[in-house]
Amino acid sequence: MWCYDCSISRGDAATNLDVVPGDGTSGGKNSGISTIPVDLGLKEAKLKKSNSKKGDEFEAMDPKTYSSPTHELLKMKVETGRGPMSNETFRALIKSTTMRDTKLQDPELVVEQVDLNGDLRRWSCTRCCLEEADSERCDRSLWSWALRFLCFLVLCTLSFITMVAVLGNQVGDELTIEVGTPDNLVDALRAECVDLQRQATAFIGAIEEYNRQQGFRQVTFTTRERQKQASAMYLPSTGPARVVVVHGRRQHGLSSSAQTAGYLLRLMGISSLIITDLTSVRENVSDWLADELTILGAWDYVVADPDSLLGGAVNPQEVGLIGFDFGGFSVQRAFAQEPQIPAILLDGVVHNFKVLMNAKVQEVFELVPGLQPLFTSQVQSRCELNLQKRVDEVSSLADDFAQRSTANKSYIGMMRSSEDAVIPDGATQAAELRLSAQSLPSDSILLDWTTTFSGPKSDACWEQRALHLSRTQEYQTQLCAFFSRALEVRVNCTAVGFALDAL
Repeated sequence: MWCYDCSISRGDAATNLDVVPGDGTSGGKNSGISTIPVDLGLKEAKLKKSNSKKGDEFEAMDPKTYSSPTHELLKMKVETGRGPMSNETFRALIKSTTMRDTKLQDPELVVEQVDLNGDLRRWSCTRCCLEEADSERCDRSLWSWALRFLCFLVLCTLSFITMVAVLGNQVGDELTIEVGTPDNLVDALRAECVDLQRQATAFIGAIEEYNRQQGFRQVTFTTRERQKQASAMYLPSTGPARVVVVHGRRQHGLSSSAQTAGYLLRLMGISSLIITDLTSVRENVSDWLADELTILGAWDYVVADPDSLLGGAVNPQEVGLIGFDFGGFSVQRAFAQEPQIPAILLDGVVHNFKVLMNAKVQEVFELVPGLQPLFTSQVQSRCELNLQKRVDEVSSLADDFAQRSTANKSYIGMMRSSEDAVIPDGATQAAELRLSAQSLPSDSILLDWTTTFSGPKSDACWEQRALHLSRTQEYQTQLCAFFSRALEVRVNCTAVGFALDAL
């Protein structure tokens, strides 16, 4: 039998391998010599070049330490004691043995594995202090936890982005979206907390009874410019003066605030027109910043009485406006556009929408002050989407007030709760209004009343702003004092107060 490895070590390796064929069974007879190409079966049995090679010679390798297909075949022949094997058997053994030993015999693969292990060792965190086996286990554990931490970090980031979007949209909706309209006075206290409802039930009952006795009328009017039909309730009284009542955000003409104002005005001898629902005539249901056209249409209707349902036309200087919170913002816009409106009274002051938006964000996200600019951006984006206009274009009324003519009377009254949670930082809003009013006659601010909420202090009554229910007597005194002077109405406000005491 010819030894391939030995022939290589002698430098006389042939290109063919001579094999003595046989039938592969014990006692088989030789039938001659067959030649097998060495490259077919022994291609992978190569020797590594010595690092210190000289010329083109190879360094011989000790067959005892080198496992090759040839050695495997020789070993098998010696151990089994068989005779010469057949060509087919030899080819099969050469193929199987070569494939099995490829990973161990290929010097390039061995070098690649060593380099890869070297790279892994360089990234090892525990190699310096642990044995190799323990270091590998520890490194696997560390990399596993690192991957989990990265997944957790990604999840937290996505959750944070979602929180910003959801909370920002919620605040934006709260500042811009209106809700439905009830159809009877039973809903007057629906927006109030349960404790305040119990406290004010008798007072609301007195309003209902008075309206039944004195009567009221449902009317329709046309808005300015847009020429849309809107509805209102007219509550007649004995005097010529009239006031248009504008409900607040997420309220309606039958809410307790609007009905209380109408009732107290009637006790003073002043008729009132309460707009039923501002949302019904909006092109965009959330665009409460454009309600001034509806308010101006109502004011035109009260002044001219085109349908002869109100007792005839009156002097424009005898028709004022009262608005609640966000409705009061539109009242101010109408006041700035129509110089003949003599007086406006605001219950809850909203004068600069952007200041209100920033204060609302600061209140809601006070626990994360560093992220407030991010939330503010999201809230403003949501508001602009709902309003279909840029906040900067409508946020402040200072320029509108500056353009108002000073030829006629221009009286402004403010009433607000210092604990108002719907309009945070109301003091800043009132200061903004005073600053804008400097462009009007010096005596334009007739009323600036700020007080505390004296109603229930439970969590359910968190808004703490319904002064018309919690301080009804004082509320009536302030309202009477303002309109009696602004509209030049002769009325005994003390007597009106006695009427309330009788309730």
